[in-house]
Amino acid sequence: MESLIGLVNRIQRACTALGDYGGDQAFSSLWDALPSVAVVGGQSSGKSSVLESIVGRDFLPRGSGIVTRRPLVLQLQKTEEGQQEYGEFGHLPRKKFTDFSLLRKEIQDETDRVTGKTKQISPVPIHLSIYSPKVVNLTLIDLPGLTKVAVEGQPESVVRDIENMVRSYVEKPNCIILAISPANQDIATSDAIKIAREVDPSGERTFGVLTKLDLMDQGTNALDVLEGRAYRLQHPWVGIVNRSQADINKSIDMIAARKKEREYFATSPDYGHLSSKMGSEYLAKLLSRHLESVIRARIPSITSLINKNIDELESEMDNLGRPISLDAGAQLYTILELCRAFDKIFKEHLDGGRPGGDRIYGVFDNQLPAALRKLPFDRHLSIQSVRKIVSEADGYQPHLIAPEQGYRRLIEGSLNYFRGPAEASVDAVHFVLKDLVRKSIGECQELRRFPSLQSTIAGAANEALERFREESKKTVIRLVDMESSYLTVDFFRRLPQEVENVGNAGNGPRGSTPNASNPDRYAEVHFRRIGSNVSSYINMVSETLRHTIPKAVVYCQVKEAKSNLLNYFYTQIGKKEGKQLSDLLDEDPTLMDRRLQCAKRLELYKKARDEIESASWVRIRLEGSLTAKKITVVFVLGGPGSGKGTQCSNIVEHFGYTHLSAGDLLRAEIKSGSDNGTMIQNMIKEGKIVPSEVTVKLLQRAMDESGNDKFLIDGFPRNEENRAAFEAVTGIVPKFVLFFDCTEEELERRLLNRNQINAAQPVEEVFEAVKGVFSEVVA
Repeated sequence: MESLIGLVNRIQRACTALGDYGGDQAFSSLWDALPSVAVVGGQSSGKSSVLESIVGRDFLPRGSGIVTRRPLVLQLQKTEEGQQEYGEFGHLPRKKFTDFSLLRKEIQDETDRVTGKTKQISPVPIHLSIYSPKVVNLTLIDLPGLTKVAVEGQPESVVRDIENMVRSYVEKPNCIILAISPANQDIATSDAIKIAREVDPSGERTFGVLTKLDLMDQGTNALDVLEGRAYRLQHPWVGIVNRSQADINKSIDMIAARKKEREYFATSPDYGHLSSKMGSEYLAKLLSRHLESVIRARIPSITSLINKNIDELESEMDNLGRPISLDAGAQLYTILELCRAFDKIFKEHLDGGRPGGDRIYGVFDNQLPAALRKLPFDRHLSIQSVRKIVSEADGYQPHLIAPEQGYRRLIEGSLNYFRGPAEASVDAVHFVLKDLVRKSIGECQELRRFPSLQSTIAGAANEALERFREESKKTVIRLVDMESSYLTVDFFRRLPQEVENVGNAGNGPRGSTPNASNPDRYAEVHFRRIGSNVSSYINMVSETLRHTIPKAVVYCQVKEAKSNLLNYFYTQIGKKEGKQLSDLLDEDPTLMDRRLQCAKRLELYKKARDEIESASWVRIRLEGSLTAKKITVVFVLGGPGSGKGTQCSNIVEHFGYTHLSAGDLLRAEIKSGSDNGTMIQNMIKEGKIVPSEVTVKLLQRAMDESGNDKFLIDGFPRNEENRAAFEAVTGIVPKFVLFFDCTEEELERRLLNRNQINAAQPVEEVFEAVKGVFSEVVA
């Protein structure tokens, strides 16, 4: 049995060494899952004296005000008779303190190291192991004394800070509370009992200790408290008689003090009948036995928690990635693999495996045609513009038949307008590709670890895209220029020609002149025809470019990006030295810190698992425990009349489950007449909610006794706190929740049918009462 507490002691030391001392929000805390005894009391309640009485040596700092400013985890290890007593600190391993006055000084120095010389407090615990043949195996956590007023040198928040620290320990379901109260004060004003009552209303986890019995007013005694009449706990109260300040000043040792304490109770007319269950020696044995039993009961759930957290941490370590090798070749290989992973995601975006590539098609199908339609050809080919351009092209000698130079100038001027949409299409696709590079880097899980490599790959990819853009622009402008360099002659040959009725001068009437019968080549209709012809040709070219520009853009940009996005980067990365490669693989400090914390926590859980598995008694215990089996738990919820009972019976019959009703278990416990049942009954009468831990323990006991490994738990949990308590105490995560729904009409019919046999009460009243319960359950 002695290895039980020693096992927890070793795990607690490992927890502190690796930074787990409870209250951790980033990780599940193993410290919180370990059973412990927290010593709680107000200042000057006699806490230090009780601890020194249990140890049998003077070793704690003394003084006025707050002396204990950090939790002290006191681990007592019983050794064989004749061996030397010594102490050993967790922060000074392998250094043995045989002089207990030096223990006191080291506690003070270590406290000051963290909190400074001020009156500040800290939640970081000090671990002290004491090895002695005069102690029992026991672990106690001495917490700062509760206070009501901040003294000089302390912040105003110290009262609240101390209470919050104490609560962080005692509110955990695995914590045993040792509540220290002085007998010469009214128990109703006890700071320790007040806080214990709030976190442990059933008194199941609380041990009450009454100090300073010898200092009570003459003619008074504390029997009402010690016998449980003033304030009842599940465990018996223990009275303690500490050394007086005069005894301390006279350096009366603890052996003599213990003897004096035994004599006090044996000869006391008030407490003589209780003497066998009073005193610091009895208290130490009582706590040791109870702590052993609690540890034994918790080992299965602790093991389950450890295994669950090892799986979760190993999975997170895989996601975070393992540490990078220092070898340059391995680093280069890692970089190339990361580049390939990024390139694969980028190609998936272009090919449609991921969203984004369709935006390139949108440029060709929407933006380019819209830009071509908006070109200002109406203004460029207006009658006034055509007349001006044609006249300027003719120069001093007007054209004779058709204004060819005018046509060419009009066409060339129009074709220049196509440069804008062509370049805009190139730029639009370029920006889409850049955005896909950014998205691909963000979606590449492997790259998230390396911000430097991310920016380097992004820079290399964007440089490549810039080169592709320049080449693409040259190509599309070349397409436009080619249309200008050689006009399609057949188009103009097919146009209707102007018919000039010049006539034959010999056939005309005598005296007539040629100009008399020719149409005016500078009339408005003539220029309108020229503009119409040019517009028709430009429309033909526009349709051609609408198809050839996308081809050029895809060939020069999209296809190149798919094939050669990082080619230049690959040639450069091969020339880099080890230091340069290491700089590229410089991780995000946040991720590095997270991986380090995960690795530490994983080491802690594996060490704890090894500690547990190395103890043969654990293996024997686990053979018959819940966690040795693969337990399946299904929560069954639903209102009265929803069919839970019927369907649970069918599941039990056909699938071999055991049906446990939380309500039935509570009623059975009440009926048993046990102290626990009485407490449950009183709480129900007072309209209070039975603590989750009480119900969970009844369920756990029933599961253990059933011998089955599949359970339907009916009527529990009713809220999130119930569920969390179930998982914390049993270490079992339910498989799923089976919820039976029912319409109110069907519910009414079933409940009224159930009540037909009772004629004493109107069925409507019964239904309304149960309907309220149903609504509460559904809510």
